[in-house]
Amino acid sequence: MESKLRAVYASMGGLDQAMHQRHRDQTGSFYTPFEVASETVLIAAVRRLCCVFSADPDEVRRCLEKPGSDPQRSEQYFEAMHTWHVVDPAGGDGVFAIAWLSLLETLCRSLEKDPQLLAKAAERVHLFDLQPEPVAHYKDMVASYFKLDREKLGSYTGNVLDTASLLQGPPVAEVLALGGYDLVVGNPPYIGEKNHKDLFDEAKRYPFGAAHYEKNMDFFYYFIHLGMALLAEGGILGFITTGYFFTADGASGLRTAMSQNGSFVDLARFEGGSLFKDAAGQSNVIFHYRRGVQERCRYVEVPAKPKTLDVTERWRQSSSVIWLNRSQIVSRFGNFYFSMHPGEPLAIEEMEAACSKTFGDVFQVRQGIVSGFDRAPDEGVFVLTPEEALSLEIEEALLVPFYKNSQVKRGKVDLEARFVLLYIPQEIEEFETRYPNAYRHLSRFRGKLSKRREVVNGVRPWYALQWPRTATLFEGPKIVAPHRALNNAFAYTDQPFYGSADLYYLTPLVGLEEVKPDKQISNSGLSQEDLLAVSLILITEVYEFWLSVRGKRKGDVLELYATPLRQMPLPPLEGCDASYLRLKTLAVDHYRRFGHLCNEDLRAEASGVVFDWLGLSEVARNTIKDYFEAKRT
Repeated sequence: MESKLRAVYASMGGLDQAMHQRHRDQTGSFYTPFEVASETVLIAAVRRLCCVFSADPDEVRRCLEKPGSDPQRSEQYFEAMHTWHVVDPAGGDGVFAIAWLSLLETLCRSLEKDPQLLAKAAERVHLFDLQPEPVAHYKDMVASYFKLDREKLGSYTGNVLDTASLLQGPPVAEVLALGGYDLVVGNPPYIGEKNHKDLFDEAKRYPFGAAHYEKNMDFFYYFIHLGMALLAEGGILGFITTGYFFTADGASGLRTAMSQNGSFVDLARFEGGSLFKDAAGQSNVIFHYRRGVQERCRYVEVPAKPKTLDVTERWRQSSSVIWLNRSQIVSRFGNFYFSMHPGEPLAIEEMEAACSKTFGDVFQVRQGIVSGFDRAPDEGVFVLTPEEALSLEIEEALLVPFYKNSQVKRGKVDLEARFVLLYIPQEIEEFETRYPNAYRHLSRFRGKLSKRREVVNGVRPWYALQWPRTATLFEGPKIVAPHRALNNAFAYTDQPFYGSADLYYLTPLVGLEEVKPDKQISNSGLSQEDLLAVSLILITEVYEFWLSVRGKRKGDVLELYATPLRQMPLPPLEGCDASYLRLKTLAVDHYRRFGHLCNEDLRAEASGVVFDWLGLSEVARNTIKDYFEAKRT
């Protein structure tokens, strides 16, 4: 029995069709298809009822979808549901609110209940939005449909981070006085801090925004914090977001708050791209979270095909379903992980237990250079082609070879420098006189160069690199990695390898053993042979597995950022362990012969040695092998 309200909503076209792309870009809004909102709301209702009635989720869902299968129990559920308080804090045109009221309407008609109950239920559904137009659109439609005074429909128009106004005024204050909202559902805006500094600066003006701000966060994190604050004990938060906050550095505080205040009860990961046609490149999840209760989570992976099926049908019909407990989701670093293979966290635990240190204990992990102005639209500034440098007659003493992150592959670096870098790390006495050509070239861009933060603060002269690092980082022996890669693309090089901030450099932090001075790396005590061995260890299957399961990912792409690199487990390099000595021999011999470690036979042999070195059980070994076999198929 289809909801009439849903048909009215569809006939009015929703706000989605009237929105222009400029508005989407400004607000980070992607208005949700009704079917997706409906499924999100249904799961939220099911999980709330499970808590209230201590019921089985499959049984509850059956009663809501087919009330005739158990009319008495369905009526019991409806009597509870129509009294609930429900809110969408990023309301848009009210699609989640309409989905909720449509669910109630279908139940009401099937059970032949009093339609006036729906009008009262509509008054308990609240909508928040920064923009007044979508809220007005929703209220006009619902008031007309239920023959209500539109002023009885609760809403808040304004910045939801102004919690002094939001939480202490109508309609929220009354609901919080009763214990809080039963359901908080929605699709909050996806806006990263990069390129939106003004928005986040404004957010920090409010105490709530300042309290929950984290560097490099996404704006939707605020909505999760707000949702938890609005929920009643046992209430359900159901949001559509990206899954980036599971491991992002800018979400550590959010993860801590979520771990302390409740638990995930349902999470769907959508493979093959975004749920929204205008948000290509996103990797969406829909999660349901219960406040105040620690329980298991139903995890679903939704396949990208067949495209002939609507995404919600693929969601409902997916056979990739597993129940995960808290210890399988929350890592020892506080990150969140969801996997169809419960053996994977156990294999990770074995690996980490065998390692006494992390890479951050032994290695310095640093980004490459930030110039502040690599290139102008049609020419180089600090980063030039060799032809540009020759034409400008830039003094060679200031030029170094410059490499792109794409020139680092697993086990090998491409040493053909396609660019040169004007490397000026600090003030040069009589710069104009000593290097007139470089001075003349950079002077053309002085206006923009002078506006860089370090120049404004007096840390750098206008003609120097913004964050130059130190030349020894780039000149000496090191392990390099691109910030994003499809595999564990680590490579050793002892050649000058200057690169930008999208490259990471691993160099020894402290000495580990006494070696001959001619083999030392920057007086650290860790030899070049050790560094070669470590680079071989990093390209094995064991470490690709750890980075894939425990590191950061964006879809299938590994994000080899500082935090996951520092968190990688590291076996003890001290002493004369036979496995480590074998790895060192393999690495040194192959590098001396070929100048790289890019060889699948070498990688396979090294992977086997690392398995033995860590003493991984047969179960853990098979889990790792099965993981890669599944990837290949």
